[in-house]
Amino acid sequence: LVTNLVLQDESYNPEIINKFLASKESKENIQKIIYSITKIDNKEILNFKYMQLFSGVIGPIVFQMIPNIKDTNKVFIDLNNEEERKKYIENLVDTIVK
Repeated sequence: LVTNLVLQDESYNPEIINKFLASKESKENIQKIIYSITKIDNKEILNFKYMQLFSGVIGPIVFQMIPNIKDTNKVFIDLNNEEERKKYIENLVDTIVK
């Protein structure tokens, strides 16, 4: 959805993309954190891990919106449930920093 909106309307600029993707400083800070945990200093791999982290954050938000759009049951997890959300975030971070 975000990709289509950005491709169709180059002026479309959601705040999460501004804060997370458009800021070189944010990217570098997150990559420093990933490096401090993993000791991976390969720029390409750090870029992959940064992209995985971003995708891991945006993906569930999109999936959470699908039932509102398509009038179906929840797709994967209920992000409104703090326990489910916490387990997902912990697993996401653990997976990326390994």
